[in-house]
Amino acid sequence: MRSSVLRRWCDDHGLNILNKTLAYGIPTYLTCRGHAEVSSIVDYFITNMSLVRSASISVALDLSLGSDHKLMSLSFEYSVPVVHSTQSSPPSGQVRRLWNLSRLKEPEVQKLYVSTFGSLSAALLDQLQQLRASPPSTRPPIDHLNDELNAAIYSALDKSVGSRVSRPKQWKKFWTSQLQALADRRDWLYRKWRWSLGIDKAYWWGLHQEAHVRFRTAVKRAKRESWRAFCDSLARGDFSSAVRRVKQVHNRRRPQVAYAHPDGPVAGANAMRDHLASVYSGSGLPSTRPPPLPSSDDHVPFDLASVSEDDPSGSGLGLDSGLG
Repeated sequence: MRSSVLRRWCDDHGLNILNKTLAYGIPTYLTCRGHAEVSSIVDYFITNMSLVRSASISVALDLSLGSDHKLMSLSFEYSVPVVHSTQSSPPSGQVRRLWNLSRLKEPEVQKLYVSTFGSLSAALLDQLQQLRASPPSTRPPIDHLNDELNAAIYSALDKSVGSRVSRPKQWKKFWTSQLQALADRRDWLYRKWRWSLGIDKAYWWGLHQEAHVRFRTAVKRAKRESWRAFCDSLARGDFSSAVRRVKQVHNRRRPQVAYAHPDGPVAGANAMRDHLASVYSGSGLPSTRPPPLPSSDDHVPFDLASVSEDDPSGSGLGLDSGLG
């Protein structure tokens, strides 16, 4: 009944339910009730695009994740509109490179970095000296020189301090290998229940529920221990982690307002500059302006002699007598 109502509503509003063509009959809600498997389709991908190129829907039926609603993902091709611009912007999709820069404090590692960078940048240094000695009539290849300098720095860091892999966005400080093992165990039992038959489903479902409780209990314990370690560091007078944590919480709760331009940060800065110039240029003011108000700089309502005469004590302090 509900599916027919949703289908008619989408047809009336020109919407397309992608589950119908890309994941027909695949349930998105799966649980166990009375030792029987209960499934339904209650989560949808709905779009107003008539045609989605190379689209596919994936439903993670073998993952537990602590919810009866299954994890869904939609992938498709999207052609970004081509915007012609003279401003150069950095290429998107680059992965940020990280190094163990703290190792540069070690004297041997620091010497290795300096010597490696010197040998890798020798050719670039000769080229720069030639450009300075005899400047060319045309503009030198600045971008190419910059790429060579960055390549020398990156290679020297790789050979001296070594690179490291960035942490995923979902990484948590309290996460340990034991928690990962408990999560893997829970997901394995869930898959065993998912693909078992008959009375075996009740057996594997019970084991999965027990594993899920153990995993959630371990996560809560790890969170408490992480918080206790943080409080202990404050008691010892180590406020560096506290300041960093408070800053993270403040930045997360503060509304982030940013202006982005499709042509890159340089074009965005130029567009914002032009906008502010037009706002504060005064072009929106009316052509006829009222005359300025009379200035009262030359008019003083009293003088020193009149104040002294009005002073009943005769001390000559006048209005400042309350300060004595």
